[in-house]
Amino acid sequence: MTRLHVLQSDPEALPKDFWESEQCELMVIARWTQDRSDEVKRLHQQLPDLSGHVWIATSGTLSSQWIALSKKALLLSAAAVNKHLNADSTESWGLTLPLAHVGGLGIMARAYLLKQKVITLATDGWKPTALSASAWSGHLLSLVPTQVHDLVQQKIVPPKTLRAVVVGGDRLSPELYQAALKLGWPLLPSYGLTECGSQIATAQPLEASGKLTPLSHVKLRVDADERLWIESEVLFTGKAIVEQEKIIWAPRETGAWATQDRAEIARDGSLTILGRFDSVVKVRGEKVDLNALEIELQTKLGTPLIIISLTDVRDGSALYVASEQDLSIDLINQGLLPHQKIRGVQKIATFPRTALGKIKRGEIQAMISSSLPR
Repeated sequence: MTRLHVLQSDPEALPKDFWESEQCELMVIARWTQDRSDEVKRLHQQLPDLSGHVWIATSGTLSSQWIALSKKALLLSAAAVNKHLNADSTESWGLTLPLAHVGGLGIMARAYLLKQKVITLATDGWKPTALSASAWSGHLLSLVPTQVHDLVQQKIVPPKTLRAVVVGGDRLSPELYQAALKLGWPLLPSYGLTECGSQIATAQPLEASGKLTPLSHVKLRVDADERLWIESEVLFTGKAIVEQEKIIWAPRETGAWATQDRAEIARDGSLTILGRFDSVVKVRGEKVDLNALEIELQTKLGTPLIIISLTDVRDGSALYVASEQDLSIDLINQGLLPHQKIRGVQKIATFPRTALGKIKRGEIQAMISSSLPR
């Protein structure tokens, strides 16, 4: 029967036989099990019991979509990351990510292959000071942009032993990247997906350009629509879609897999992510890339913000901005094309976020929608 693991960021929480065992494993983040015991029980009972596989939610939390990755695939991914980082058995990893996410589990797989030590830096939750030079000494680390932001805000200086910090899970802004580099954090921006076992392309160590280099386990191509396709032995075995009381198993078709990301591959093979297909909407018949517009406005205004698209009878879509700061709609719209104009602005005290710090856009969309006149 599938083994259930309710996890935080404790390396000792994984069974000693985790990587060798042919048992199926269900990984759930501890903080999300509160008041959801029935849901966890149903998942445990109904998700297919796949030999030698791991079930992970796409968001790292309880969700409507679960990904089945084989342990063999996760170890192949780990080997490719170790090779890219030139990691060896004398080095140690710092752990700040939940083990029920490919970011945290990937660290355990890499350490397992090289018999490295893993040091938890989030015993009582995320605390930036736990990563300071005076608090620990380690060599490798994985963070999400929210954590990098906190380190920069508190001007935390890393230990001199630290030589590489893989940053994934969300977009890392150029401004935040440069600010962290100035403090001495050796950041390596990366692009990855749960469906492909963690990292797909990562910046080279000791290179400040942040250019994404595809890892050895993937073959990438971009089609005429700029959609990124992936071929890899690490790709997921299948997905389980949760619909009310039903769980629908959907095995992956063999061959290349189409992502929802728009990308560009340069002549030197480096990868640039341009945005997501679901971030493009039409306003008055004109395409607007919400991801690109967000970056443009954040750069212009110097503050994080979220753009939400709501259905509009006349224009097809109407755009709204959510921010934790007071923003002037006139200033926002200054210089924008007519179809890019923002219809309204809503201040939110604190953006709702997942356990990994990703902003919950769906909740913000619901907030804005409910605040509009009917």
